[in-house]
Amino acid sequence: MFSHVILGATDSEKSKKFYDVVFGTLGKDANHGNGSTIGFAMQITEQADAFHAAGVANGGTTCEDPPG
Repeated sequence: MFSHVILGATDSEKSKKFYDVVFGTLGKDANHGNGSTIGFAMQITEQADAFHAAGVANGGTTCEDPPG
């Protein structure tokens, strides 16, 4: 169980390489969720819709129902 999650990067390519190596030592291939969920609090419905649409438009997939 996670006690906290922090997301952010100023150099996403460098971060991706770092985390691929670090998490690779655990012997777990990345897949959709690996049994975990991260929730994001949204202020209004339109913000949730825009967040979801941006993710799908940039390579994400809807694994359950879309927001709403």
